[in-house]
Amino acid sequence: MNNYKFIIKESPKYIDGEIFYKNNEFIFESKDGNGEFSLMIGKGYCELSIAKFNSRIYSFGGVNFKENWINTNLKFPNSIKGEIYVDGDILNNNDGIWYTENWNTYYDEKNNFICIGDSRVNTNSKAVEFCKNIVAVIEKDELKAIWIKNIKFK
Repeated sequence: MNNYKFIIKESPKYIDGEIFYKNNEFIFESKDGNGEFSLMIGKGYCELSIAKFNSRIYSFGGVNFKENWINTNLKFPNSIKGEIYVDGDILNNNDGIWYTENWNTYYDEKNNFICIGDSRVNTNSKAVEFCKNIVAVIEKDELKAIWIKNIKFK
């Protein structure tokens, strides 16, 4: 996909905050971190925020139009709590970078789950809750999906 590696560090120190969806936008409110660099994903303008000083992903948010969501039944992946770091030349680009543009967004209304990317989690995948209620699925050092649970709609 890209020349970036996603490195998982298991830790009880995920970023605490609250994820909600308002006016076609995911917003993660947290006291931790400042927007320093963006890794763009999906068909909308969703992004993972990365701290330049240590390359840690500390937030997720951005525009993702609900009319493009695909309603389906989802099974939320089992995950560990932890930190995710990005390794590669990504942080030398001051404007942010597109990681992928063709990911769909899937929504399970009954269970209030959202998946952006590949909703199929296999045995080679590792799922990490890096922010409260936000899980990244990593497979072979590549980001495969972002999952959100218990999202609040405002």
